[in-house]
Amino acid sequence: KFPVHFGNVPEIWESFQDFFLIFLEFLKSFRKFTGHFPPLCTPSSNWVNVIWVNLTRFYLDFKQYKGVKLVFQTSIILYERHVKPLNVTPTYCKTRTLQCTVCDKYKKTLVQSNKLTNEDLHLKAVTLSAETIQYKVRFSMSTYVSSAPQNNGQPVCLGISNSNLYIACTQSGGSSPVLLLKVRVSGPLNTIKAGDPNGYDSLLFFKKETGTAYNTFESVKYPGWFITTAFDDWKRVEMYQVPTDRTANFTLEDQQVILS
Repeated sequence: KFPVHFGNVPEIWESFQDFFLIFLEFLKSFRKFTGHFPPLCTPSSNWVNVIWVNLTRFYLDFKQYKGVKLVFQTSIILYERHVKPLNVTPTYCKTRTLQCTVCDKYKKTLVQSNKLTNEDLHLKAVTLSAETIQYKVRFSMSTYVSSAPQNNGQPVCLGISNSNLYIACTQSGGSSPVLLLKVRVSGPLNTIKAGDPNGYDSLLFFKKETGTAYNTFESVKYPGWFITTAFDDWKRVEMYQVPTDRTANFTLEDQQVILS
């Protein structure tokens, strides 16, 4: 019997650190049993694949030992869990709220349409003067943490301060996603789940810093679709896929942290 012992249930390991410990324990036990370390495979890929290939090779070379089989079976469970995460519904929990105004990289400010015209409710990007500065929209930007691993940016909701309006990215039928100002029906947005029956997941965007000053806002529900503005004044703020001749780069101005 190969002298390796990792506990009673393989499912107890919950991190890549434990994955490494399994690998190191395997090497130590292999050396103790054979008197030497096994030759390592070093494929030109990331370190997860290096460990995976080595564990696979060790199993194939020494499958007559029960301990090696245990390590191999355990590695499959951890590989599926961490390299291929379980298909669970992400949950987003609010952490804090920041008040700010939003400008595109051309210094146009986001304003609410019905504050200036009698058009339907939407956002425009406008170069404001000292006489019209009062029309700029002040946003309450709530930040969230996700229950699922992701590296697309900081999940946020952009609500218009002192109102029940939020920026939303929605889709109707087979049409392209569009940007709307959506009325929140009821309740606080402390927790939002993907696939929310009220459509609140359409309010979530990944805010990602680009360079030192700019941020992009990508829809969480519709990946690849970004909040954008046109070069010209008085044009609608819309969802577009990038690259595009519109800009998806914004700055956050007049920032102030408020209580959630």
